[in-house]
Amino acid sequence: MAKRKPKFYTESDVESLANIMQELPDLTPTRLLKNDVLAKVSKVILSLSKDKAPFPLETQQNRGGLCRQ
Repeated sequence: MAKRKPKFYTESDVESLANIMQELPDLTPTRLLKNDVLAKVSKVILSLSKDKAPFPLETQQNRGGLCRQ
């Protein structure tokens, strides 16, 4: 294989890239962890388990189901 010549950048290239990177949006709020997601949807999950489960929540607990309160 032929050796590649190293690519050189100008100071202007570096400054331009730095400016572009500064304008990128902050994606931190869109990157949620598992605990963040569960905190937001836990009430909905519990409500669905009470209202739309094949058995009422009390019956699931008596059967050793996985639902917790």
